[in-house]
Amino acid sequence: MLQIIECLISNIKQSCFNIQISGIKYSIFGYRHEGYLRITLGFLGMEENDDLGRYIQARLRAKNIEDKDVAAILNISVKTVHKIYPNKDLYSERVAKFCLILNENIFLDFYGKKEPLKTLLNKDIADLISELSKSKSEIEEYKKIVGILNTQLLEQNSSIRALHEEIIAKSDEMLKLLNRNNISPEK
Repeated sequence: MLQIIECLISNIKQSCFNIQISGIKYSIFGYRHEGYLRITLGFLGMEENDDLGRYIQARLRAKNIEDKDVAAILNISVKTVHKIYPNKDLYSERVAKFCLILNENIFLDFYGKKEPLKTLLNKDIADLISELSKSKSEIEEYKKIVGILNTQLLEQNSSIRALHEEIIAKSDEMLKLLNRNNISPEK
């Protein structure tokens, strides 16, 4: 029976997390077994050798952050820090603290490179790139329109100045004519 289960499981995509069942219990398929049964499920996209703790440790080492500094920030002992690294899973609160320590998005960097999140994120990224491209083309169109409107505004300002100067010149001429004829402009 156990061989049938293992055969079924081996046909499942080899990725994601492991479920360990110890002692005499029933497996997820309802079969009784003894000892440890490691079942690899193929829907979360993690390889069996992927450990979140090891990934975080590698990122800390890459940034030259020492375990004693991590322990001080997390308010735990250095010994406890060493116990974190072999873990496949960590509490999200602790991962969030590591995100702050590393100044990285560990959730996105670690899980985002694995299926199915990779496909979802790539689709989201493709959608965002498409939206960005549309926005950039709209901005370029608006810049052209603003340029045309600025040109029209300058032309209109120039025309207004010319008309203003012409009105001033005509009023000066009228004042001179009125002064020659001794007519007061107020009458």
